[in-house]
Amino acid sequence: MKPVNRISEKKFSIFQYAAAKTTVVVLAIALPLLLFSQFNEVFLVVVFSVAFTLVLYPAVDYFENKGLNRFLATLAVYGCIGIVGVIVYFGILPHFMEQVENLVVKFKKISLEEKLQEIVALVHQFAPNYDINTAELKEKIEAFAAKAALQFRRQIFESVSTVSALGFIPLIVFFGIKDYHSVQKKFASLVPNKYFEMTLNFFYRIEKQLSNYIRGIVLDSAAVGILCTIGFLAIGLDYSLILGLLIGVFNIVPLVGPALGASLPVFVAIVQYGSIKQAVAPLIIFGIVRMVDGWVIRQIIYKTLLSIPPLMVLLLVALGQELMGVLGTILFIPIYTVLSATAKETYRELNSYRMTSS
Repeated sequence: MKPVNRISEKKFSIFQYAAAKTTVVVLAIALPLLLFSQFNEVFLVVVFSVAFTLVLYPAVDYFENKGLNRFLATLAVYGCIGIVGVIVYFGILPHFMEQVENLVVKFKKISLEEKLQEIVALVHQFAPNYDINTAELKEKIEAFAAKAALQFRRQIFESVSTVSALGFIPLIVFFGIKDYHSVQKKFASLVPNKYFEMTLNFFYRIEKQLSNYIRGIVLDSAAVGILCTIGFLAIGLDYSLILGLLIGVFNIVPLVGPALGASLPVFVAIVQYGSIKQAVAPLIIFGIVRMVDGWVIRQIIYKTLLSIPPLMVLLLVALGQELMGVLGTILFIPIYTVLSATAKETYRELNSYRMTSS
């Protein structure tokens, strides 16, 4: 009897494909992030700690290359930050607060009713038949201001625990930048040997993407602040430097930030000139800067540093606003960059090193 030839067949597994393994890796990162984001205070602490660690660790590397050990290099960086903080607190902050107090004093001298009548006169120039009850409008504005002030105090009271939690950030960042490279190596040593090189490349890509995102935010905000300052100085608006600084800071927050930024020069112009008509010029300058920022500056930053299409940025901001509010508009772009870099790097490395077989 002739022996039966048995053809050994390799058992099929979906994980023999790089795409399947890549999907698992991305989900393994995305799902814990989504769950973790529900714990707002802890999530904020971790996010800010990671951001400051990525910003500061190159400075620690610099001092370490100059001959200091890692611990002393970290102390040197914190010492530099402390010196800058002292200069700001004693040299810049008092001058800033003095200007803010002067602005508030001038604003209190302005009659709300007179300004409303001026607005009505402007409206009647374009719509003569449109009737506006200034007394009723004044009551609504005062009621809105009182409600906003009450809500602001409530938010301050509710955020005390959040602020206290943020106090752990300097300590976490200190150990984060001190042990930055050793933590990376420690984590990479936990993975199987065939994934070791891939894991190191993964860390490098993620670090690069997050660093580029932070660098992009800083460059964009600086550009907006500088352009606004130049424009406000050109028309002789008071507090131009402070306005440019605040608008640049507010620019970090999508949607809400530009709205707050637009209100500042309008407010200062009304206080300075005593006329609402004079607020048109700074508002136009702010609008022009926003258009330059959206059509030129951000296009360059997102394409060169992050390689994210502008449409994708808008979708991420909208999705972040829907799921996490204002915080989501800030965080969803870096989360996307992390997941995108993870997917690309994992898929490339699995194919490159032929590690798709089960």
